[in-house]
Amino acid sequence: MKSNFNDSDHTELYVYLSAMVDEEIFSFLNQVYFFYEQKDPMKEIVQGKIKYLNKIKGVRF
Repeated sequence: MKSNFNDSDHTELYVYLSAMVDEEIFSFLNQVYFFYEQKDPMKEIVQGKIKYLNKIKGVRF
């Protein structure tokens, strides 16, 4: 049985969805995102990434 987490899109979606419901995960994501992008990932950015993965790329669990 193939795990969804072998696919980077599924992993990303899981992280973004988790960040939307858990402030500690969002805080960690914020630190990592700021390190690479030099800007804070506001909730709107995370929601946009979720929409992109879900609607455009068709990622589902």
